[in-house]
Amino acid sequence: MKQQEVETLLVVQKMDLYYLSGTTQDGILFVPFEGKPLLMIRRELERAKVESPIENIVALNSNRELPSIIKEHWGRLPYSLGLELDVLPVKDYFRLQDLFPVYGS
Repeated sequence: MKQQEVETLLVVQKMDLYYLSGTTQDGILFVPFEGKPLLMIRRELERAKVESPIENIVALNSNRELPSIIKEHWGRLPYSLGLELDVLPVKDYFRLQDLFPVYGS
């Protein structure tokens, strides 16, 4: 992440999510280069809390909540956000692009 100047990573793909969080629950994992990860779960929040060793696990009702949840947890929005572009549908990429402002442009 440091080499690519990626400050944070959003993990949405199920296998990557399972590998990094230990749960198969529907959600998104926010991984900062520095600091603790945040697991945001759409359903079965309590089950995710049992399955995952991640400390910070919260409910996610809509992707529109992503910026506010990340800001609340991390203290600010990221300057750069890594994504799984090999599996992320273009429509989801554009939605995420709309949710997160571009800094420095």
